Amino acid sequence: MSIKGATVFAAGCRGMGYITPASGSQGYKAYTGNLGNGKLVSVKSSSNGAIIYQAVAPKGASYVFYSSPEATSSYAISTGAGSLSCQYGNAWTHSWNDGSEADGVITFTCTTCGATQTQSVLTATDTACEGHEAVEQDAVADEGYAVSFNLGEGVTVNVYHTQDYATATETGVTSAVSRNSDTGEPDSTGDGQVNFTVVVADGYSFPGLSANDIAGTFKNLKDVSTKDLPFTYRITKVQSDLTVNVAASKSGQGTGDDADTTETQVMYRLYNPNSGEHFYTANAAERDNLVTVGWSYEGEAWVAPVSSETPVYRLYNSHEALGDHHYTTSKEEYDYLVSIGWTGEGIGWYSDDAQGVGLHRLYNPNAYTMGLTGAHHYTASEEEMENLVSQGWQYEEFGWYGVVA
Repeated sequence: MSIKGATVFAAGCRGMGYITPASGSQGYKAYTGNLGNGKLVSVKSSSNGAIIYQAVAPKGASYVFYSSPEATSSYAISTGAGSLSCQYGNAWTHSWNDGSEADGVITFTCTTCGATQTQSVLTATDTACEGHEAVEQDAVADEGYAVSFNLGEGVTVNVYHTQDYATATETGVTSAVSRNSDTGEPDSTGDGQVNFTVVVADGYSFPGLSANDIAGTFKNLKDVSTKDLPFTYRITKVQSDLTVNVAASKSGQGTGDDADTTETQVMYRLYNPNSGEHFYTANAAERDNLVTVGWSYEGEAWVAPVSSETPVYRLYNSHEALGDHHYTTSKEEYDYLVSIGWTGEGIGWYSDDAQGVGLHRLYNPNAYTMGLTGAHHYTASEEEMENLVSQGWQYEEFGWYGVVA
C-alpha cells in the first residue's frame, strides 16, 4: 500500500470476486487478466482525466483499490508501459535537495520535478501544555565533576586545563573540575581528566600521591613528573566527584660540616601478617591508617631525601588475592607493569644520589607458592639481609639509597 496525502492506492492478487463496486471517491476494480509485472498503473479522475496517483504494479495483481476522501467523483484506472513520475508517486520517490532555510523554515526542492516540501526548524521552546506556559529550554552546559583538594600544611596545588604543563591555568587552588584533555572544557562523560602539580613549601617534605589518597571513581593516577616539575599528576577517566588528600610533613635537615644541607624525610616500615608483605611510606597519615586496618608498624626503616635526580616509583597489583606493592627506580619497569595491569601510584620517594645508605633488595621465590604476596623485601640492615639469604631468599643488590643520618 502506498500513501500520498489522503489518497490510498493498493494492488493485489485474486480474491475480490471480480466485483466492481464503487461509491463516489473510493472503490476497487477487478481485472480478468493479471496486471503485468512492472506495468505502470495510473489512477485518473473520471471527470477531467487528470492523473491523481501512479504506482508500478506488482507481479500477478488482479485488482486495484483506491480511496481519496478529498475527491468528488469516482476514478478510472488504466495500465500501460512507462516510468513512474515523482510528481504522482510517494513523497520519498522525489529527489530532494539539501534544502534552504529562511525564517525558521527549511524548504526542500525535488531536483527532478520541482516539487517542494517544507519543514520547521526545531527550536528550544517547548510547546505549552494545558494550564502551563511554554518554557524556554536553555542548553545545559557540562560542568564536569567537582574535584576538591584537601590540603595539609605546607602544600598548595596548581591546576592545568589540558596536558600542556608549560604554564598552570590556575594556581593555589583548593578545587577544580574534570576536563577534556584536548579542549580543556569541563567533561562529565567519564573520559575527563584532572591535571595538577603539588607545590611543596620549604621546610616540608611530601611523599607523593597514591591512588589511596583519592576518594571517588576514576581509572588511574598517573605520575607525569619531570625534573623541572616534580609532583605532577594526572587523574584519568573521572566518573564521579573526587576528594584528593594532599598531606606533607615538616622535614628534618641533614647534618655535616658543609654549608649545603640535604632536606630529608623518615621512611616508615609496616608488615601485613595476612599476606607477608612489607610496605614503606613517608606519609604518617597513611602509616596510621594501615595500622588501624591490621598492619603491624615496624618503625623507621631509613632516611630518604625529599627530592633527588632518582625517583623511586610505587605500584600496586590488585589482581593478587591479597594485593601486592612493588617499588623500582626504573621508569621502564614501572611503565611495563602498568601496561600489563598494575596500578601506577607515582613517585613514592627519592633515592639518595650520593648513595649514602644502600637498601638491599631481596626476592622470595617461594612466596606465591606459599600463598603470600610479599615477594620482594627491602632493608638497610646487613644482618637482616644475610638472615633472609640463609632462608632461601635471592639477593638482588641495592634497590635504591637512603641518606646517611
